[in-house]
Amino acid sequence: MIPCTITLPSLLNPPAKTLSQTETKAIHAHAIKTSLLDSHVHSVNNLLKLYTISGDISSARNLFDRIPHRDIISWTTLIHAYTKSGTPYESIRLFFQMLDTSPDTKPDQITLTVVLSACAALGDLQLARDLHTYINTNTSITNDIHLGNALISMYSKCGDIDTAYKLFTRTRSAKRNIVTWNSIISGLTSNGKFKEALSLFCRMQRIGVKPDQVTLVAVLNACANLGALDIGQWLHTLITQSQTLINNRFITNALIDMYGKCGSIDRAHRVFTSIKPKHRDVYSYTSMITALAMHGQGEKALQLFAYMLKAGIKPNRVTFIGVLSACNHAGFVATGLSHFQSMSSIHNIEPQMEHYSCVADMLARAGLVEEALNFIKNMPFKPDSAMWSSLLSACRIHRNVSLAESIMRQVDNDNDNEDEDYYVLMSNIYTDAKRERDASSLHMEMRKKRKAKKKKKKEPGCSLIEINGQVHEFKMGSISHPQTKDIHLMLHNIHTHLKYYH
Repeated sequence: MIPCTITLPSLLNPPAKTLSQTETKAIHAHAIKTSLLDSHVHSVNNLLKLYTISGDISSARNLFDRIPHRDIISWTTLIHAYTKSGTPYESIRLFFQMLDTSPDTKPDQITLTVVLSACAALGDLQLARDLHTYINTNTSITNDIHLGNALISMYSKCGDIDTAYKLFTRTRSAKRNIVTWNSIISGLTSNGKFKEALSLFCRMQRIGVKPDQVTLVAVLNACANLGALDIGQWLHTLITQSQTLINNRFITNALIDMYGKCGSIDRAHRVFTSIKPKHRDVYSYTSMITALAMHGQGEKALQLFAYMLKAGIKPNRVTFIGVLSACNHAGFVATGLSHFQSMSSIHNIEPQMEHYSCVADMLARAGLVEEALNFIKNMPFKPDSAMWSSLLSACRIHRNVSLAESIMRQVDNDNDNEDEDYYVLMSNIYTDAKRERDASSLHMEMRKKRKAKKKKKKEPGCSLIEINGQVHEFKMGSISHPQTKDIHLMLHNIHTHLKYYH
């Protein structure tokens, strides 16, 4: 029976979201025949939402373009659909189209939150600042917590963590919800501020805010990057006490990654084996493969990769970084090259810079430095500093001075390369070969280049160590640590003892 004009609006209400695309299009066609779309904007918006829920963005856009009287819901529904479908640029473009063509349609907090989310996906900092300025100057929505959270998340994902943190501190404590805390903690972690993320998590714990899976994944990631095993283990205990979190696959995968990066491969393996085989996904396998590769257990990593393929789990780009690293550390050159070739030929994954870097390093470590150099020359990317450094290090190990000199000539021809590490490596190669005059000449050249280019001071090297749950940071040349004198005294005593026993 064909629905009448009276029943159509009820069919298009939210419960009707279980309708198939075919049924939705049938109702749409009848609505056009009965001119329902000309008079029932609420029903049109519901029909628009049905299309976006089913992922039929093309039909949604066709309907949207034919709506005679669009309201803010019409615009927001399609803007959100574009963001959700992974085309944030279209979301932004549609938002500005709304501002240009419908000046009487004022965006509400939902519209703005969706637009900020699209900007975050683009990672465009200038656009982020422009949107923030627009909100401050053209709307009165300044205290909405959802909008505030979206702003924090947007700035974090656009790389401006300082502004994100300022917005967080300006949010009244009473108004902050779990999303507020997650936005800033995740932002700090993704911007490399791992100690700050842990500090903020501890503050969150002190005031009694209960963490969820997003919080714990971000904090476990911070622990992984800091090597903070004690804190990671404490978090694991906290997780096991919660029935809702213990079987969460995102948290489980983060635990595997954390234990692997913190040097506890046995615990990483225990977490992995605790996952039922049918519940393991590509991230579980990838985390474990990478952890095994990092700990020099290349054969086990490759066995697990073979088991993963047998289980029907499709690998991703990160999986192959782990696989190639495993081949590299185990010295399985032929196997590594075979897996590299299989990325595009079997798995339809286009190798990226990091994959080429793994293969180049694998060849260089195996003493196949010339092959590594040819491999780099034929790749579709411009070599980065890590690749050249890897080749020069291999030349030093295998005492191949002439090839090192050839590599240095290529580095010198690259006007973008200003890294002094090359000159240090080449100087060491000359010193090992008893060519002190060449080493001295290279030092002079390095000083001239530094002076000519007025090279900015490099970020000092940094190392971290965790003692009794506290992470200590040491930067090269820094004396800021409160126990610096005691540490230097201890190092002096160790050095004295070593000289005595030597």
